[in-house]
Amino acid sequence: MASSLEIRALHGGDIPLIVGWARAEGFCPGHGDVEIYRQTDSQGLWVACLHQELIGCIAGVRYSQAYGFIGLFIVAPQHRGRGYGLQLWRHALEHLADVTCVGLEAAPERIADYASWGFQPASPTSRWRRQGSIAPGPPPELPGLALVEAAALPDQVVQAYDAVREPSPRPHFLRDWLHHPAGTVLALIDPLGQCHGFGRIRPCLLPQGSG
Repeated sequence: MASSLEIRALHGGDIPLIVGWARAEGFCPGHGDVEIYRQTDSQGLWVACLHQELIGCIAGVRYSQAYGFIGLFIVAPQHRGRGYGLQLWRHALEHLADVTCVGLEAAPERIADYASWGFQPASPTSRWRRQGSIAPGPPPELPGLALVEAAALPDQVVQAYDAVREPSPRPHFLRDWLHHPAGTVLALIDPLGQCHGFGRIRPCLLPQGSG
């Protein structure tokens, strides 16, 4: 029964199993993603245990008093339909109860479920994929803008751009995200040194194959 479930903080040793679940679900986790979220909010990741067996997980990461994010919400397939996911969900919501705005990503078939908890669609997310054997074309010409590796820029340049486009500044998350050794971060910079966009490309784990 769901009442016998134990929810505890995620430990470092739990991460390989959690990442494996996320990979199997098609979340395409990147190398180090869970650790970055854990460093952003050390109290915002949990696992569910049934008789000392890990059967589920969830993240409810608090960026600030103004903004939090729920993700990594998984229950092992053989334990679904028994109320364990609902307990995890409520645990994350309780952690973020005093946060002004809470975001999440929802598969199209789950939008109605999250709407019943008061969530409203904000913007669509598209996933793009390119086969590694196809050579990329040249980058487009962008007059007045230069494509620069973020490692060569002060963190504040990218953080200032991000802060006005997200519900809340998230300097701790961005610092770890921008400087993680897996992948490359590029930013569009104008002659005054201001950022007009940035992105990070990194290795991730596909549901099938080696990467």
